Amino acid sequence: MKHRRQFLRQCASLGAAALPLDWARAQTAADKGRLLFNLPTDSVMGRFAREVTGLKGPHYTPPLAAESQTVGGPLRFVDTIRKAPPDGSLLMHTQNSLLTLTPQLAASRGRYAPLSDLTPVAALADFTWVLAVAPHVDAQVTTVKEYLAWVADNPDSRNYGSTQFGSIPHLVGTMLARLAGANIRPVSYASSDAIRRDLASAMLAAAIMPVDSLRGADGLRLRPLAVVGKARWPTIPDVPTFSEAGFQDLEATGWYVWAGPATLSPAVRQRLVDSLGKSLPGRDPASNPALANIVNNLVTGDALIERLRRESRYFESLTQELRFGTTA
Repeated sequence: MKHRRQFLRQCASLGAAALPLDWARAQTAADKGRLLFNLPTDSVMGRFAREVTGLKGPHYTPPLAAESQTVGGPLRFVDTIRKAPPDGSLLMHTQNSLLTLTPQLAASRGRYAPLSDLTPVAALADFTWVLAVAPHVDAQVTTVKEYLAWVADNPDSRNYGSTQFGSIPHLVGTMLARLAGANIRPVSYASSDAIRRDLASAMLAAAIMPVDSLRGADGLRLRPLAVVGKARWPTIPDVPTFSEAGFQDLEATGWYVWAGPATLSPAVRQRLVDSLGKSLPGRDPASNPALANIVNNLVTGDALIERLRRESRYFESLTQELRFGTTA
């Protein structure tokens, strides 16, 4: 009996000694959780990803660190997540267009199916875009129709800036040109900062850009004419929507979404949703001016799937009608 008791005590002590090592290994694995976003680190998307993963209160399993992945374009970005493990250690943080508009474009059509290749986790927050003109545009131009009339009289200023060829702002500009019969022409930029530089130098007369890009450290004062979406935006309530300006079909919305691989564990997905549900309501946009134009709007489950399907059908119809995304 004595030998047996000694043996059991030795086993217990060995088990206790092994616990810190096992715990350390678990922590090391957990520390590898990554939330990838597909714009530069200092973009609004990147800042929002870092803010959400750093909010006090949420407990992500595993803990997540936000990280930029822009090399290889959208197809490689999606493929990285598609091949991720099911434990939630690798997720995407992106804009809705990657899941609803980009799959409709010629360059990526048939290359991935968001609802079968990925698992949407949650829509986190909304944002929108605004048509704005540069200071050198005639001060009497205060509406969309006045801008289009001004362009007709100043055809050398027909270019407008938007971020990324095939983006929602590019699509909105294409729709506006079609609806108004206007000769405006898109110029694609890598960032809103680059657009602002050309607006400041009078290389551009107008742009369709995120609302948060209306202001910058350069002191440039842009003149907003209309916001994209079904309702006026809370931070610029005096600016009408395109519908109010006489263009009924320009109601696209921007929103941020998390997704994982198709194999993502339902239990992990639910933990992520629960964590976001606890953390997002406590987010104070006013505390971070760079993110003040992002409005919390958590959508999950069947409502999220329906939102993705409805928007995908909308963009599929538009891209086919306009032959959008087939030529620059």
